Amino acid sequence: MNARLWLTAALCLITQLAFANIAIGSESAKKATINNAQKQLSPAKQRQIEQVIRNYLVSNPEILVEAQKALIAKRKQAVQAHISKAIPENTQALFFSKSPSAGNAKGKITIVEFFDYQCRHCKEMTMIMDNILANNKDVRIVYKDYPIIDNVSRYAAKAALAAAKQGKYLAFHRALMQAPTITKETINKLAESLALDPTRFADALKSPAVEDQLEENRELGEKLGIRGTPAMIIASQLSSPEIKSYFIAGATSQKKLQAIITDAAKESKTAAKPKASKIQKTTTKTKTTKTTKKTKSKTTARRSKTKSRRHS
Repeated sequence: MNARLWLTAALCLITQLAFANIAIGSESAKKATINNAQKQLSPAKQRQIEQVIRNYLVSNPEILVEAQKALIAKRKQAVQAHISKAIPENTQALFFSKSPSAGNAKGKITIVEFFDYQCRHCKEMTMIMDNILANNKDVRIVYKDYPIIDNVSRYAAKAALAAAKQGKYLAFHRALMQAPTITKETINKLAESLALDPTRFADALKSPAVEDQLEENRELGEKLGIRGTPAMIIASQLSSPEIKSYFIAGATSQKKLQAIITDAAKESKTAAKPKASKIQKTTTKTKTTKTTKKTKSKTTARRSKTKSRRHS
């Protein structure tokens, strides 16, 4: 439905609600109401209503800005809700796959980054991610090559994964991110500059394993609802059934990313403490119960002896 029809239908709906006191429940009921309202209005009346709406919006353009902000906020909430549900369902593919990684392999905080080598904002994040690794000894980064721009992006992703076969993924990754522009020629020259074995590199580029890895990344991104790059998932408590996670769509500052990492680390520590305290409380209660039972037994024995003495 185009903008004009949406405006007409919306006002028709409001009109019917106001004057006919129609109760709306299901989505089908809403559509039926809109259709009925449109049928009841003549073309001339619809044009008149549209003109009223247009004049109002022209006189109050800030409403459009407010509506746009509300729409963006609503979409962000929907994405966050979807990803929060999807992360526990895809933990293996996200955190424990064969994707290249850097940092502390046993770190309590894991950052999964989806990126495209031709994405300007992804390039901006490279130094930030390197700084995060340098300043946080308990962080691991998992790299998800996610080429979405064009065939050059896909070739670059395949080349980086091919370089990983010779143990030079990170060097290739950083070199690609630092390049202002990339082409197939510059990518091949980069492989030469890093002294990659040309035959092994060419074979890896064509290998099904590299293709499969990119396909897995694509499927994972679709399941999570990731439609652009960069995108990051910061998670802690990976061994727990309730994984704590944060999602960032787009580039962010090092300060904001560090704040999220710090919060995730605190939550991880807090989650670990109650378990110990519960064990201590349980032990204390057990000891107290045993002590109480012993005390009651001794008291009962003393009373029995006292009674027997009185009777004698």
